[in-house]
Amino acid sequence: IAYTVLFLVKRWLDQTYAPGSYFLKYVDPELRPHFTSSSSSGLSWLRINSGTLVLANLLCVAFLAQHNSITYFRELNSTLEQYQKGITYGFGVTAAVFLMMMFVGYQMFGNAAQPLMLNNFPDKDRLANMARLCVGAAMAFAFPVMFIALKSAMSALIDTATVPRNRLSGDIKSVSRADDGDSFRANKWKTIATVVTLVSITKIAEQCNRNEVSSVLGIIVSVFGCLVAYILPNYLNILHNHQRHKAGLTTNRREVAMNYFMAILGALFGV
Repeated sequence: IAYTVLFLVKRWLDQTYAPGSYFLKYVDPELRPHFTSSSSSGLSWLRINSGTLVLANLLCVAFLAQHNSITYFRELNSTLEQYQKGITYGFGVTAAVFLMMMFVGYQMFGNAAQPLMLNNFPDKDRLANMARLCVGAAMAFAFPVMFIALKSAMSALIDTATVPRNRLSGDIKSVSRADDGDSFRANKWKTIATVVTLVSITKIAEQCNRNEVSSVLGIIVSVFGCLVAYILPNYLNILHNHQRHKAGLTTNRREVAMNYFMAILGALFGV
């Protein structure tokens, strides 16, 4: 990722893709720099349109890390203060990378800048090919980390499903005490579920062309990003406050009203 950022900055500064440049003739016509009359004068920081909502959802997905937060805290074996410091630095660097990529990409290609920035560069650009290789390697190594939460959830479901029905409910919470046959059956289904999930995702990505990948990313960002970042947390909090109300405990009406508002806003963002 660091190399890709440096590559984009270099190409921006050396004007490799400026009008009349050598590499520009190898860029597809629809991917060449294009600036509308409103954008030719520079960035407008106060202009709000439909793209602003897309950016908001992209930011939600970019900083979506709470599903692995407990795992990180446990494995780092650090104090809460050290963990907060690490999170601050990590999110700060991530924000700087995203801002740099967006700024440089728009400065070079304007409205033709692609969601996958490297798609704007032709195969003749060797530095761009190296950046694609680096990004591919980064994604390959980061892919398992991103899906730790999914794998853990699937494993828990399989553990529950493979426990014999004649077992007491209290025994389900301790699958480690199951006999060898139950453990073997559970591990077999965990392996199958993991392989099927990875193969399915890889196959879908393989069958998608460049434009389809952008569309798929847009759907994932707008739908699942809104669901996980806006709708689901507020829905769970609404259920929690409803249970508190049924139990005779006090609830914060303003908080509940805000939960409804954010859930509805998330649904509108997804649409």
